[in-house]
Amino acid sequence: MAMQSSTKMNFGLSYCRAIATIAIIILHTGFVLSTNLHFNIEDNIILRLFVNCSMWAVPIFLMVTGVLNLDENKNLTLKKLIKKYIGRILLSLVIFVAIYQIVDIIIDKRSLHLNEFLTYLKNLYTGNTYSPMWYLYMLIGLYLLMPMYRAFVKVSKENEIKFIMLVYIIFISIIPAIGTFKFKSGFYIHELTIYPFYLFMGYSLHKGIIKIDKNKGAILFIVSSILISILTYYRWVNNNENFEIFWSYSSIIVIVQSIGFFSFVMGISKSQKWQAIEKVTSENKKSYKNTENIFSSILLKIDNLSFGIYLIHIIIIRIFTSIDTIKNLIIGNSILLTVPVLVITNLFLSCIIVKLVKNFPIFKSIL
Repeated sequence: MAMQSSTKMNFGLSYCRAIATIAIIILHTGFVLSTNLHFNIEDNIILRLFVNCSMWAVPIFLMVTGVLNLDENKNLTLKKLIKKYIGRILLSLVIFVAIYQIVDIIIDKRSLHLNEFLTYLKNLYTGNTYSPMWYLYMLIGLYLLMPMYRAFVKVSKENEIKFIMLVYIIFISIIPAIGTFKFKSGFYIHELTIYPFYLFMGYSLHKGIIKIDKNKGAILFIVSSILISILTYYRWVNNNENFEIFWSYSSIIVIVQSIGFFSFVMGISKSQKWQAIEKVTSENKKSYKNTENIFSSILLKIDNLSFGIYLIHIIIIRIFTSIDTIKNLIIGNSILLTVPVLVITNLFLSCIIVKLVKNFPIFKSIL
């Protein structure tokens, strides 16, 4: 999740980030259920559909990060980058890797001894912790290279930025996908991952370097989601693991899905320009609320808590799947009912917990 100024915000970016936060809960709920509980093939396919059709969430976070941090007008000094961004993420890792381990100790009813502390240090270094934390480890790498990305954007022409993104798509998306089906290529680029691509894509869409209106965005998102659904069905019916590449973050289908979603939401938000948000006084507070519809207000609240929700929601999933009564309810009812109920409940509890723990100074500094 990208951090934003306390005095300025872009409603389109906020909506993107809030909806992506909900998608993350859907993704992790479906994944944990499908890998930890036993379902018949039909229910397992439905769970995998929830997971695979939500893979656009992390790319959206990165695209928002690109918009916010690649802007040449933003004053992002090395001191600010290290202290505010990288420092916050590192502190989050230190605290929440410990919290996750404590949760596991309590749920698994393990005894607390010195080896647990040594295990904590090992897990913190290796990233062997709850799965969502991979994103924070990856994000540190992106922020460390942000000065290089910003320098490239600042001096590059539009065609050069488009060219680099095309290179990413060919070498990180298309060629590996072809290689999965026994047509491996000798062409590759050293040390290249897909994640910087999403930074550049978010920036390019926002700046109009690449133009996709909301209608085209909706079509791209719907068509790619349908295609992922069809491929997911065939993957599990035929037990073909090669199909997994079609919903990886480097998949051309996920790339199109992410671009479509971002373009659609930014298009309908009517918020392409930065809007100054002054401190709301008691006199105009009521007027402000009246001009924002309920859906918009909810999304803005979720966006404000998005980083905390990301860190907390996986604990709630862990607790849900450790209680026999809840597990029996999940298995004994329709997946189409239980997943939405679990996601909504998780989102509600995560919001409450984040708002409560923000009262503690150490959590307030990171959440």
